[in-house]
Amino acid sequence: ITGVIITGGLGYLIIKRIYDKTENIFYDNDFLYLKNSKETRNIELKKIKRVKLTSSNLKILGFKFYEYRVEFDIGLKLNESVSFWTGSINSNIWNFEEHLNYYSPKTKIEHSSSSFNN
Repeated sequence: ITGVIITGGLGYLIIKRIYDKTENIFYDNDFLYLKNSKETRNIELKKIKRVKLTSSNLKILGFKFYEYRVEFDIGLKLNESVSFWTGSINSNIWNFEEHLNYYSPKTKIEHSSSSFNN
C-alpha cells in the first residue's frame, strides 16, 4: 500500500509540473498570448521572427499531430522560442499563418520539417 501511495504521489507531482509548464496559445491583431496556469505572456506579432514546422510528429488514435515552433525577439538581440502541437484535423495553423502574413509580413514561415536551427 505504501508503494502505491508513493507512486501515486510521484505521478501527481509529475503531471502537475507538466500542467504548470504547458502553455495555451492565442492571438489577436497585435499579440500572441502564451498562457499557462500561472501567467499570461504577451508577444507582439511584429517580434515573431519565424514559425517553423519541426521534424517531430506523433500519432494518437490514428490522428497525426505535428510540432511547430515560434521564434520571437525578447530584446537585447536575444531570441526565445515556444513549441506547440497541432493536429491534422481542425488545425488553426493556416489561419495563424495568414494572420501573420497580414499583420507581421516580415515573419518567416517554414513548412519544411527539418531541424529548427537550419
